[in-house]
Amino acid sequence: MLEAALETSPADFAEAYAQYAAQGLLLPQPEGSPLLEFACGDLVIYLLDRCGPYLPTGPGRVVVHGLINPQLTSVMIPGEPEQTWAEAVGRSALRGMGQVIAQNRRVTVVDAGLPLVLSRPALPPYPRGCWRLDAQPGDWVHFETLSPLHGFVL
Repeated sequence: MLEAALETSPADFAEAYAQYAAQGLLLPQPEGSPLLEFACGDLVIYLLDRCGPYLPTGPGRVVVHGLINPQLTSVMIPGEPEQTWAEAVGRSALRGMGQVIAQNRRVTVVDAGLPLVLSRPALPPYPRGCWRLDAQPGDWVHFETLSPLHGFVL
């Protein structure tokens, strides 16, 4: 069963995708809050803190993971304008456009101005490859994530 799971532990997930961590600013949060406020460029997002509590504030690296909304995520048609962007939707979701830079059977990594580790929602029995997006490295995608985004502070 663990072979098909999206993650085995927060520490393992953070380590596996550390090379795709976003650089930004960890903002102060109320003690005991499950939300992490993270600023990356002009974007400020709230992430479900998977590594806390009592994490430092200031400059930091965070693996940002989200489950996509399959109805609002698609591979772009060749010839469409290609420009990376991401914007916050509500408290803890994103929508944007980016290029697929890596993929394995559990995640698709998209550069949308910041690296995002994205997965597709799946239900048991979790067939092989069920988590990844229907895209290949080099493809451009429009995406929207479901709430909440998860943050793995390194």
